[in-house]
Amino acid sequence: MDKTIPSAGLGAELTGQLQPVVDSLGLAYHRHLVSVLLYGSAARGDFISGRSDVNLLVVLQSVRLEDMAEAAKLLRRWRKLKIAPLFLTAGELRLAARAFPLEVSDIQESGHLLCGSNPFAAIVVSPEHVRAQCRRELHGGLIRLRQGYLKLLDRGEAMGGLLAGAITSLLPVFRAIVRLNGTPVPTTDMEVVESVASRHHLDRDLFTTLLAHKRGSIRLATADVRQILSRLIEEWELVVALVDAP
Repeated sequence: MDKTIPSAGLGAELTGQLQPVVDSLGLAYHRHLVSVLLYGSAARGDFISGRSDVNLLVVLQSVRLEDMAEAAKLLRRWRKLKIAPLFLTAGELRLAARAFPLEVSDIQESGHLLCGSNPFAAIVVSPEHVRAQCRRELHGGLIRLRQGYLKLLDRGEAMGGLLAGAITSLLPVFRAIVRLNGTPVPTTDMEVVESVASRHHLDRDLFTTLLAHKRGSIRLATADVRQILSRLIEEWELVVALVDAP
């Protein structure tokens, strides 16, 4: 993990604003603060100014209601910067490696330690736990897609939001598939999508189109949305089979 606040992709203004946030956490929590880590798109270098959240993992010795009250005061200031903090104890983080191995793996791989000690140093993520969460995410996501298709059939704009949410939930699974293949995870979401689609013969054009839609670089025509969702459900079923395969 890198111990410096990365400036690439964040912009000079946001980079300068991030250090005072870290300092304020240190002042607020004193000895209860174990570490602060930057994770997500800002840490991976795939950050989109004005659209992406700046995700911070704040690890405390304990998380009490008083701590949340203090965090609520600071959050009012952070919302303008789209800084989204996640508060966990060190014990909860160890359990998270079993319950949420995809998220833990992402932070282990690309997270930046901004202050304190590295809480992931002794955490090992099991491939079986990774496969188990992938199955949960994929099967649950497939059900939501089918239900969304029924509910939003004649509402193109709402279906567009469903598509953006679907590719967002699929990206951590794609990164996990790359890791399970034993290869390094590419830096950007687009590279991850292209890597998985190429290796496993998925519809590359579909997934890259959905990612561009999510990032706001293209606008899907309402007339095309239903067809795209139908294609996505077909491809999603292939990804389920891919993860279910021994």
